[in-house]
Amino acid sequence: MKKILCILAMITALCANDQMYNFPDMPEKLTSLGGVIVDNTIYLYGGHAGKPHSYSKEEQSNRLWKLELKKDAGWEKISEGATRMQGLAMVAHGKSLYRIGGFSAKNSTGEKHDLWSTKEFFCYTDKWQQLPDLPERRSSHGAAIADGKIYIAGGWSMESKKKTWHKTVYVYDTNSDGAKWEKLADTPFTRRALAVIAFQDKVYVIGGMQEVGGPTTKVGVYDIKTNTWADGPQLQGSKMTGFGCSAAVLNGELYVSTVTGSLQKLDTKDNKWVVVSEIGPRFFHQMLPIKDGFVMVGGGSMMGKTAKLDVVKVTK
Repeated sequence: MKKILCILAMITALCANDQMYNFPDMPEKLTSLGGVIVDNTIYLYGGHAGKPHSYSKEEQSNRLWKLELKKDAGWEKISEGATRMQGLAMVAHGKSLYRIGGFSAKNSTGEKHDLWSTKEFFCYTDKWQQLPDLPERRSSHGAAIADGKIYIAGGWSMESKKKTWHKTVYVYDTNSDGAKWEKLADTPFTRRALAVIAFQDKVYVIGGMQEVGGPTTKVGVYDIKTNTWADGPQLQGSKMTGFGCSAAVLNGELYVSTVTGSLQKLDTKDNKWVVVSEIGPRFFHQMLPIKDGFVMVGGGSMMGKTAKLDVVKVTK
C-alpha cells in the first residue's frame, strides 16, 4: 500500500509541474548533497552516490556541477578533486558559494566504515578558497545566510566510532575581512538531518532526527536580534515528516518539502504550517526557488535515489 501511495504522489507531482520547464537529469544520482541557486544557475557539490547505509570513498562525490536554467545547456562539471563528502551545508552570497563541514569516508568499498566529520570551510568564485575552519567537526547540519552572515546549527561530529551531537551555534560574517566563527546561544535541542533557513530576522531549524526520540516535526526558532531560542510551530504530519526535509523562501514566504510528500508553508498570521500541495516524497534533497516555484534536486524516497529535476509550481 505504501508503495502505491508513493507512486500516486509522484504522478500527482509530475502532473502539477509546469510543462514549460524541461531541465536535464542530474549527471549522477546523489543524496545528502549541497545545493544553491545563483542568477538562475544551480550549483551542486558533493553527495552520496552509493546504496543506502553503504559509505565509502568511491560512493561520495567530489564534484562541483552547474546548470544554467535559462540556457538550452546541460550540466557542466566546473571543479573536481576537492574533498569527497556528503552531509555538508552549502549557501551562497553574491557570486560566491560557501560549503561548510560534511563528512568523508576514509574506507574503500567493502571495508568497515571509517567516517569522519570535517571542520572544512571553503568559498568558491572561480576556484576553491579555504576559509577559517569550523570550531568543531560537523556534518548532517544545516546553514542559513542573512545579510551576508552564515549561521550553522544542528548536526554532529563523527570521528570513526565516536559520535558527538552538537548544541553549539556559530555565525560567520562574509562581509568582514578577517572574519572568524563566533559562538551564539546554544540550541535547546540536539538534532541532525534537518533544514536550516533564515526568514524574517530569524533562523528556523526544522525537523530532523533527535539524539533521543527519533525523527521529529519540531521547529526551533533563533532570534537574530536577541540571540535567543524559542519553539516554533511543528510541521503537519507524522514524526517522519521532518526527517531529511528541505526549506526555502519564495516571494517572502517560507516553505518546506518533506519525505512524506507534502509541501508546507508557514502561516505567519496563525503561526502554523499549512499543507499547500502533495508533491511526491523526497528527502535528503535540495529545494531551490525559481520565479514561480521550486526545483527539487537530488535526494530520493523509499523507492531509491532520483536524478530527475522536478519543478513544483506555487500559486500566490
